[in-house]
Amino acid sequence: EAQFTQVISAAGGTALGDQALAGRADVNLWQGDWAAAMSDAQAVGDNDMTFQLQYYDLDFPDSNEMMFRQASLPWREYTVAGSFMEDYYTTTGDPRMEWRTNPDDPITMVNNLTFLVQMKFTEFTSPHTLASGWEMLLVQAEAILRGQGSGDFNDAMTLINQVHTRNISDNDSNPLPAVTAANATEAWEALKQERRIELWGENRRFGDLRRWQIQSAPGVQPMENMSGRSLCFPMGTTEVNTNQGVDEATYKINADNATRFP
Repeated sequence: EAQFTQVISAAGGTALGDQALAGRADVNLWQGDWAAAMSDAQAVGDNDMTFQLQYYDLDFPDSNEMMFRQASLPWREYTVAGSFMEDYYTTTGDPRMEWRTNPDDPITMVNNLTFLVQMKFTEFTSPHTLASGWEMLLVQAEAILRGQGSGDFNDAMTLINQVHTRNISDNDSNPLPAVTAANATEAWEALKQERRIELWGENRRFGDLRRWQIQSAPGVQPMENMSGRSLCFPMGTTEVNTNQGVDEATYKINADNATRFP
C-alpha cells in the first residue's frame, strides 16, 4: 500500500498513476477498507486502463503458463470442458468466456477429456491482467453493497451493468442484456457472478470465495460453497521437512477433506 501511495504521489493524473490507484484499491479491498477502496477505484479515470504482467516467448518460465498447458506441443493439459465456462459461453456468447474446439487434437493428453480451448490467452506472450479500470467499477459496486456511498443496491447494479453490457455477444452481435436484481441479496449474487466472469483466469477466484465466506457476504456463491472447507492451503510436506521447529504431525493433511488439523 505504501509503495502504491508513493507512485500515486509522484505520478498522479498519468496512466502510471491510474495503475497505482487500481493497485491500491485492490489492496484496500483485501484489507477490508471499503471507504479507501471506493475512493481509489473512483479516482481511476479510464475504464480501459490495465496494469499487466508481461510474458515472453523465450522458455517455459517466461511464457503464459495457461497457454503453454493447452498448446498442442504436445501438452493439451487444460480444457474448459464440463466447466461453468463451457455452458455459459454457449448460452450467452459472452466474449470473455470464449472457447473453441480443436479438431486436430479433440482429446486432452490427461484423462482423455474433450479438449475445449479457452480463448482469453491465445499466445505464449498473452499478458496477465493484475488490475483494470473495468474491475474498478466492480470494486465500487461491492463497496456500495457494503454501505459506502449511497448504499443503494440499484447504484451497485448500474456499475455492474456498465461492465456487463459493454460486451458484445458472439451469438447475435448485440450487447449482453442487463443483469437485474430485486433486492440487495440478488445484487450481491450479480456482483459475485460478474467478478467471476470479468476476472476469469486472473487468479482472483479463490481469494474472492475465501473473503466472502469469512465476511459472510450475502447471496449464493456461484460455483463454490466454501462452508465446511478449509480456508487456507495446508503447509506442504517439503516446507515442513525443511524448516526447523515445525512438527509434521501438527500440519498433517486430512486426505478426505483437505483440512488442516488439529
